[in-house]
Amino acid sequence: MSFKPIFLSSSPDLANTGYQYLGQRDLAGQPVAGAPHADTAHQLHHLEYLLHHTQTQQDRARESERKLRVAARRRVTRLKAKVTSLEALTTQMEATIEELEDDGEDLRKENEALLSDDDDYEDEDFDMEPDTEDEAFINDEDEEPEPLMSEEDPEEPAFVEEDAPPAPEVPVVDLDDF
Repeated sequence: MSFKPIFLSSSPDLANTGYQYLGQRDLAGQPVAGAPHADTAHQLHHLEYLLHHTQTQQDRARESERKLRVAARRRVTRLKAKVTSLEALTTQMEATIEELEDDGEDLRKENEALLSDDDDYEDEDFDMEPDTEDEAFINDEDEEPEPLMSEEDPEEPAFVEEDAPPAPEVPVVDLDDF
C-alpha cells in the first residue's frame, strides 16, 4: 500500500519570497516545478530534492513497518515451535537414557550372579606362586639361526622373460673428449 504525499498549497507566508512553490506536489506525488528565481533557484531545487527524498523514505518506512511486525511475529512463532519440539525430544531422550541405564543395571546384576566370590572353581592344591620347575626346562642359550638360501638351486631352470623386448644399446660417451 503506497501512501501519496499530501498536496501542499503555497502558504501565504511564502508568497513573493521565491519559496512559494516549495513542497508542492502534483497528483502523482512528484514535485511541482516552481517559477525560476534568480537568487534562490539552486537552493530551492536542492530543498525540493531533500524534501522529496525524505518523504519517499518515510513512505517506505511506513510500508515496511507492518511487514517487519509480521515477520517478527512469524519468527517468534517459529522459535516457540522449535523450543517445544526440542523439549519433547529432550524428554524422549531422557526416557531412553533411563531405559538403557535400567537395562545396564540388570545386565550387571546377571553378570554378578554368574560370578562367585568363592574359590570353588580352583583345585585344592593350586597355589598362586609360579612353579620353579618349569624354569629348568627353558633353554636360555642362543640358537644359531637357520641359514638363508643365498644360492640358486641348480635343479631349478633359470628365469627368462620371453615377451620382453631387448634392451636398447646405449652408446658410451667419454666425458674427457669434451
